[in-house]
Order: sequence, then structure tokens, then C-alpha cells
Amino acid sequence: MNLKERIDALAPGDQFKLFGAAGTGKTTMAKSLASSYRSCFLAYTGKAALRMKETGCDNPSTIHRALYSFTKFGKQWVSVVDPKKYLREAELVVLDECSMCPADLAADLKSAVPSARFLILGDPCQLPPIYPENAPFHDNPDHLLTQVYRQESTSPVLEYATSVRTLERIQTPVPEGIHQFKGNLNAGFDMILCGRNATRASINERMFIARGRPTHPQRVVVANNYQHKVFNGQILPEGEPPPFPITCNRRPTTRGPVQVELGYALTVHKAQGSQWDHVLLINEAPVFRDMAWRWLYTGITRAARELTISI
Repeated sequence: MNLKERIDALAPGDQFKLFGAAGTGKTTMAKSLASSYRSCFLAYTGKAALRMKETGCDNPSTIHRALYSFTKFGKQWVSVVDPKKYLREAELVVLDECSMCPADLAADLKSAVPSARFLILGDPCQLPPIYPENAPFHDNPDHLLTQVYRQESTSPVLEYATSVRTLERIQTPVPEGIHQFKGNLNAGFDMILCGRNATRASINERMFIARGRPTHPQRVVVANNYQHKVFNGQILPEGEPPPFPITCNRRPTTRGPVQVELGYALTVHKAQGSQWDHVLLINEAPVFRDMAWRWLYTGITRAARELTISI
């Protein structure tokens, strides 16, 4: 059977896991399959949902936003399973970045729409979940896409990522067209990625100073805020006053001021689900030992067009 026939053959509540590495056309295939159904596109993080929107998926949402409503209980906001109409009426639920979805959220999602089929998308080569036993979708695909289509065949970014993925090691030849980092962090990169939180904090502070300590520095949202319709991982550009109150204090809430940090640099873990045109990757792959090649592959594939790397 072809993929459409396999989706058609699913019983209500059943799932089909479609996996593939970067450039193999998972999203394109998912959009094609979803066009035959009343479909709902979901992702665990807001940044992944935004990425789905950028690639042409119809009205994507975070799982939390589609599945829960939030009500105040005393001084705390609590979530209640209350699926939105577009989720309740879906015949096919397409879930991207599946390794991020924990077991309790997956159970709530499936119980909320028992009549829907589920198309689960993932990349088997990216960093695995921190607690794989709590990530029910992260392995054992039903179909694995292997042919690379995304970007031009001569793309050095994709060539480098494919080399790391196929050889499963970090000591691979760096293709011509991948830039070597010369030491200037403030050289117009769209995003700087690294491995350790200590490195991220140091780079953000150095960039803040290099940029002249702007009143409105580049920031990253660190928690979904449904009141102001911003999502965890969303970047607030430098020089633009946020149209909502912000705070640097972390607290578990989806209302009130938006929680932010300096966002010139992110860890590769935090960047999963996002892409930027030109990425500077501070190569800390050896820190991750057995996961080193997966970390490097994940970092490389955050670059849509150009990659600069510290070799």
C-alpha cells in the first residue's frame, strides 16, 4: 500500500509514524496526506508551530493551545482538557516534532479526540528526548523517508548534515561553503547556537555589550503565554519595544507578563523546531559524548541557508 492507503486504513485513534531526516520532505508529504481530511496541525512548542505555518501548514497550533483551556483557581492558573473546535472536528491530527511530546500530554490528546487518526512526524537523527521512557512517539517509525529533497542538491549545509548523519560521527570533512568562525560574534548572524547553558549565558552577555547595551535587546520567550499570544522559543527582535509587559523572573504561568531572557544565543536543544538563514554554531559536540553526532547534526540543520562553525 502507498502512504495514503495506509493512512486511510487506520482505525479511529490509531497512529502512523512518518519519520525522516532533514530535507526528506516530511512536511510536504504530511500536507499532501492531510489534504484528503479535515486536518489539524499540532506541535509541542510554539516555535515549532510557527515553523509549520512558515512551511504552509494550515492554521497550526501548539498541543496545549488546541487541547486545554486555562482557568484561575485561587491565585493559580490551571489547565483543563477542553479541546478547541478545530481539534474536536479533526479527522486527521498531524503532530510534528514528536520526540518533544511527553506521555501524559499524548494520552490527553488521544483521549480528547478518539475518532481521529494521528500522523506523527519525527526526525530519528535529532537529539533524543531527555527522558525517552516518557516520550511515547520518539522511535519505531512505520515509514522512514530517506531520499533528500530540501534545498538545492549542492547545498553545503545539507551535504554536511548528511555526512554527519550517515557516518554517525563528528569528525567528518567540512564541505566547501561552510564558513569557519573567525572570532567575531557580532558579525550579523541570525542566531548563535551552542551546547552548554554556561556558554549561552556568556555569549548573550558579550553580545549585549557588543551591541551597545540596547534598551530593547534581542530576547527569547521562555514560556508560552496565551494571554499575549506568544510562545516558548519565539524571538523578540532587537530594537523593537515588545507590545506587552515582559519579565525576566521565571514562574509557572500562561498569563501576566511574558517571561523572557536575552536571545542572541540559544542552546541547540532549545533551538529544535526552529531554523534561521545564517547560523553560527559554537561546536561543543564532544560534551555530549554518545550523543555528539546527533547534537552536531541537529545544530547544522538549524541553518536554512548558511552555516558558520567553530571547527
